[in-house]
Amino acid sequence: VLSAALTTLTCVFWTIPVAFASSLVQVGSLKERLPFLASASEDFALLDELLGLLGPVVLIVFMNLLPAILTVYCEMEGHVGRDALHASLFAKLAVFMLVQVFFVASVSGSLFKEVDALANDPAGKAIDILSSTLPTQSVFYMNYFLVKVVVGTAVEVTRIVPAVMAAIHHYMAPQLTDKEKRQPWMGIKPLRNPGQFDEARPLATLVIVFVVLFVYMSL
Repeated sequence: VLSAALTTLTCVFWTIPVAFASSLVQVGSLKERLPFLASASEDFALLDELLGLLGPVVLIVFMNLLPAILTVYCEMEGHVGRDALHASLFAKLAVFMLVQVFFVASVSGSLFKEVDALANDPAGKAIDILSSTLPTQSVFYMNYFLVKVVVGTAVEVTRIVPAVMAAIHHYMAPQLTDKEKRQPWMGIKPLRNPGQFDEARPLATLVIVFVVLFVYMSL
């Protein structure tokens, strides 16, 4: 019960920074707040395309912070095995993906204007907002998946994060015995201990991929 309550509260409050950041980094909003970008985009044709990648990047950063938080909630549920823990994490991540990536990011520009209407008629107004905003968000989702696939694959192939974690482990963790060199220290693993495959995160990403695919197939 505590885990479900914390997950719900996190999902509700996570909407505020995601919607605020997504609305700020829209190309039109950036040009209004930073007038020099409007003149620069006339001289550099690709600037609008590069600015359009800021929204997906911000959203991906926010979503990458979630697994660590939700893992703590899953551990509160008292799962006896790793499979049950990761199944619970997958369910929570999938819900967050649907709410934050599919709904909040799509309507971030008009979400704050429609707060009262959503409070009075959440189901009906949500459908109206999605029907009017989804057709205009196709470029956003293309940029989102492009950034996630290209950057995510590059980070995974180059092993940047594990290399940084291994460097911290090498200089901060005890290194007196071979066992200490191999075992994790405060959750930080050396390169010789890659850990187990975390299937919850990629599977949750596939959920939003299929949802976006099926939605846009019907438009």
